[in-house]
Amino acid sequence: LAALGRTDRARQAFAAAAAADPSDPAGYVNLGALELERADARAAAAHFAEALSVDPGSDAAREGLASAFERLGEDDRAARLRRPQAASQRR
Repeated sequence: LAALGRTDRARQAFAAAAAADPSDPAGYVNLGALELERADARAAAAHFAEALSVDPGSDAAREGLASAFERLGEDDRAARLRRPQAASQRR
């Protein structure tokens, strides 16, 4: 849906998925990716952080959060997420 320019419908679908199964990080990751595409890095970071709180081992959430931090000019925080010790904390 997002690729077809239907971002509002995509956002609703991803939010519904996150609400239906809050223990699955996929809905939050998808919301974060959508916000990154819309250039709202702050909103994206919030969604990716929520995904990491649900699943600290989510590579997609960790990389998404690092990308959001970079867009916010927080390169140090992005680098910390990408360090090898951050990788060792993954499941």
